[in-house]
Amino acid sequence: MVLDSYGGKSLKPIVIVGAAIFGCVLTVMILIRAFLPDELGLMLCVFVFGLGIALGYVSTNSPATLAKVEVCEGGLRLLRYDRGATELPWDGILKIKVGRFRKLRAWPEHVVIRTTDGNDIEFPEFGRYGSWSAVGTERFATSVHRFIKDVEVDIDFVRPEKPNRK
Repeated sequence: MVLDSYGGKSLKPIVIVGAAIFGCVLTVMILIRAFLPDELGLMLCVFVFGLGIALGYVSTNSPATLAKVEVCEGGLRLLRYDRGATELPWDGILKIKVGRFRKLRAWPEHVVIRTTDGNDIEFPEFGRYGSWSAVGTERFATSVHRFIKDVEVDIDFVRPEKPNRK
């Protein structure tokens, strides 16, 4: 039984809000054209600014549609964008660390799960496409704290090292 779910939101409302923002921009452009017909530069500025806001809204909220984490009675389940799944039973998890990469731009959120066999499973931004910031790591930490006693929150993760290319 699924107790809580993070991510996997519907893309439709996100696109609708982005389209509504852009619709407002078009309305403002029509008003500018009606009352100030010689202000082509102002219309272009409003268009570019509004398009940026609409696309920015859609792009920052769409990662939550591509991956999903489910907190179940038996453990955690990560459903990825490629329809793959990773399942971890509660007795196979020792520790969960939740935090951010504070030295990276935009402070991306990050989750590391230490299993009983000593491996660390990282959920950095849900792999390649998703985003913990759209899902919320703090809510996730609160949910799993009922099952795992060793949950660390507000961890400052170290930036991953880039390999030297010679």
